[in-house]
Amino acid sequence: MSEEVIVQEPSVITYEELTNQQKIDVKLDIIDETLRRKELARLTEMQVVPFEQLNLPPLEEDIINNVRLFKINEMVYQKGEAVTDKYTTVFNTLQTYQASVFVIIDSDGYQTDFYLGVRSNGDKRSTVTLGDTLKNTLIGHFPGAKVQNEDRKRIMALTNKITHQKNSTSVSVVAKSKSNYEQENEQFIQGLDKLALSMQGRQFTGVIVAQNTQPDEIQMLRKNYQDLYTNLSPYQKIQLNETQTSGESRSKSFSEMSGKQRAALIASSTISMGASIVGGVIGGVATAGAGGIGAGPGAMVGGQIGTALSSTIQSLAPIETLSSSSSISTTTTTENKSITEMLAYIDRRLESVNEYDSYGMWQVAGYFMSDDMSSAEIAASNYRSLMNGEDSGREVSAINSWRSSTDDYQDLNKYISRFVHPQLIYGGDVYTTPATTVSGKDLGIHLGLPRQTVPGLPVIEHAEFGKEVTTYQLFQQNISHDPKDNINLGKIFDLGKITNRKVALANKSLNMHTFITGSTGSGKSNTVYQLLNELHQDDIPFLVIEPAKGEYKDVFGSWTDVNVFATNPKIASLINLNPFKFPPSIHVLEHVDGLVEIFSVCWPMYDAMPAFFKNAILKAYEEVGWDLGSSTFEGAGVQYPDFDILAEQLEILINETNYSAEVKGNYIGALVTRVRSLTVGLNKFIFTNEQTPYEELFDQNCILDISRVKSTETKALIMGMMVYILNEYRVDQKSTNNAGLKHVTVLEEAHNLLKNTTGEDSSLVGKSVEMLTNTIAEIRTYGEGFMIVDQSPSSVDISAIKNTNTKIVLRTPEANDRDAVGLSMGLTPDQVNEIAKLPSGVAVVYQNDWISPVLTMVEKANIKEIPYVNSNILNIKSMRVARTEIITMLMDPWFTAAPINQGELISALHSLEVKHENRNMLIRMIVSYHEAGGHMIWNERSLGLLKRMLLDILDVSLERLNLLISKGDVVPIQNLISKKTRELTIKQINQIITVLIK
Repeated sequence: MSEEVIVQEPSVITYEELTNQQKIDVKLDIIDETLRRKELARLTEMQVVPFEQLNLPPLEEDIINNVRLFKINEMVYQKGEAVTDKYTTVFNTLQTYQASVFVIIDSDGYQTDFYLGVRSNGDKRSTVTLGDTLKNTLIGHFPGAKVQNEDRKRIMALTNKITHQKNSTSVSVVAKSKSNYEQENEQFIQGLDKLALSMQGRQFTGVIVAQNTQPDEIQMLRKNYQDLYTNLSPYQKIQLNETQTSGESRSKSFSEMSGKQRAALIASSTISMGASIVGGVIGGVATAGAGGIGAGPGAMVGGQIGTALSSTIQSLAPIETLSSSSSISTTTTTENKSITEMLAYIDRRLESVNEYDSYGMWQVAGYFMSDDMSSAEIAASNYRSLMNGEDSGREVSAINSWRSSTDDYQDLNKYISRFVHPQLIYGGDVYTTPATTVSGKDLGIHLGLPRQTVPGLPVIEHAEFGKEVTTYQLFQQNISHDPKDNINLGKIFDLGKITNRKVALANKSLNMHTFITGSTGSGKSNTVYQLLNELHQDDIPFLVIEPAKGEYKDVFGSWTDVNVFATNPKIASLINLNPFKFPPSIHVLEHVDGLVEIFSVCWPMYDAMPAFFKNAILKAYEEVGWDLGSSTFEGAGVQYPDFDILAEQLEILINETNYSAEVKGNYIGALVTRVRSLTVGLNKFIFTNEQTPYEELFDQNCILDISRVKSTETKALIMGMMVYILNEYRVDQKSTNNAGLKHVTVLEEAHNLLKNTTGEDSSLVGKSVEMLTNTIAEIRTYGEGFMIVDQSPSSVDISAIKNTNTKIVLRTPEANDRDAVGLSMGLTPDQVNEIAKLPSGVAVVYQNDWISPVLTMVEKANIKEIPYVNSNILNIKSMRVARTEIITMLMDPWFTAAPINQGELISALHSLEVKHENRNMLIRMIVSYHEAGGHMIWNERSLGLLKRMLLDILDVSLERLNLLISKGDVVPIQNLISKKTRELTIKQINQIITVLIK
């Protein structure tokens, strides 16, 4: 059987001369080009539509009527919030409006300013409404954001800057998330902050415009896609009937054409067929004059796709006829993979259209201008890289650049300066723009403001706290709203802004104690001032024990109803404490137990030291006449021991033991030496037999300034004594249980007393601190409230923090401190970390019955600081003057001096450092001297006592005196006495020597 094959020579260059198969391939390529927006890669080859054809009003009028712009001065985010979704919600509030929303990024190379704006594209609603909607929604979702309205002058300055830039680039890209889950701000890598940081040192201006599309245009788009799918689907798989004959005819394959022929044919065919066949499917292609700024893809094209395809797609089935003399026939099913993939692509686009129904459809493009072309292109490349995500490839991602030398460059920049997408001539009467079709769901990526701080825009991330004070209401409570029953602390501070919602603390809640902490400069002092000022207005007295700074007396000391005491008589009235004195209803043994615990907290004790100390105190009470069992004083006039007696008893007890000399020496050094230190210097004027009246300390407003005490042990001892004496006084004055708040004690620098005993501290100290904290916890039943104040929560015993109902925590940078107090308040880890970033004056406030803690801007205390002036200065006599006055009294029979006032003698005795038994005897002598009208009487038998008294007063030992006498020269003795006294005559000195040498 013979066959004849007929081969046709290729000569196809025009569309009309193509075979049916070639025409089909051309149409498919046109559809693919238009669907995927491949023309975006060659926008610079197209001519810009003259700006005047847009028919916009003059610049200033356009700005006044259609544009609103806001400068973003600060952004505030909540820790862990879905920021991208929130931005999406913000921008989608404009979904139903005919408007565009845009972001301006303006950088001088060092600082970058961010602006958010909205443009009305002919919507019936006023531009003011659009601006207010955008601004209020932004602040509603990001309450701490600081947004500034820009006036038309500033907007015109920005538009003029855009117009006069020498180079421009456009970025066409569909933004998609690079991650399948919401990322924290520090992990988010698609924010505009990355763009700003990468452009440091380069001047540029960026404008990102998103133009809304109306719902009817979305429906038209869906219809066009559906029609296209319907018309293409029958030709996805084709059955071919093949009959072989002796002759064979083949059509020329389109693939056999050269690449240049193919590209030229597609371009010319697209221009002539694009609008009528597939233009309606794409948002960037439109017929000339089809619409203004607000025209979307459906309206711009007209929707002829269905009818156009019906007349041109009938010949999609490839035809190939084979002739042969034999009668062999074959049926073959052929799948056109191009059509298959195109149908799959259309399916994905239809899914996107369904998303448009919910989130809206937007036309988005970015434009970057700079006098330096490389800066504009680098900014554009960075933006495209940031926007690219997992599904960004559904449309061509392209960057196009124009220089000022281009003929239509000015028209291009005028579009951008009016925040409108430039229109370019695609071919014939078909227009296109650089914008790509984006779901409103992805606007949060395109237009989302920076997540991290950049120069020019601080970004702060806050943890979320309560928006207002809410309490558990498990049963009916009598809540008083009377101002006298509540303390105004401040106002809610929410995400960087002060609100109008007040934070008040009920007075009655303060007797369950308060813990206040914060670093230096955080506003801790003002917080205490505000609380005390409010309490003072409510007639609730307070006591402040201040071991540092000494500021309280300058704040409250000038108030007429405030007593001020100090440990320095030049600063304020000298505080007198008698640790051994106790109220009548307290048993002496009970008091002694408490004293031992106080000293155990303040002084390090080990082994048997506490036992020795307790026994010595008991012996001291017995020494002065107390019966320990019955807690009664045997004698006339109640007396109490002092530290001189205690030191003597300690030394006796230690020396009576069988310990080695070394151990005895250690015990004497640890106990006796410390006790004796309280009998010298200023301490002897503080720890006296007299006691500052309890009523002045605990029932009136009082400030105790112990900031001048340098020894931390002595500070702790005074603080501990005050707490213990206060507790005994409240127990003694008790009238009812669970009394309301009657008095508040502020314990500043509480770690001096309530120290954290973990680590190296002994268990004994820990138990003593626990006793103190329990005392504080239980004292509330007597109407006493404590405010425990300290800079470092981790330095304070944890039980002292736990036993407080109200906690006020200001800025605390140290992690251990934040953890110590944060866990006691039930804060989340994010809230704990937030404490380190609080502004000055802002505190985390929490009470045990609150549902959640709140941030509070503490109100500035309405008080005036006035330097405190002590009007009751105690003149402590010098040692030489004190010796002279006491010696003058004792030597009255020999001296011819005027009588000395009893008060002067008592004051002189306070200044002297004499033995306990001599002091008591001198007190009795002063009384007798006063009763005798200023005279003393001695006899020969009592001269030995007088000699012993004189030596003790002059602080001269008997051994030293004998040594001087043995030299046979009286002058050294005269000189010694002269140095120890003041203004004694030589005759008086010789009379003293006469008594001493007998």
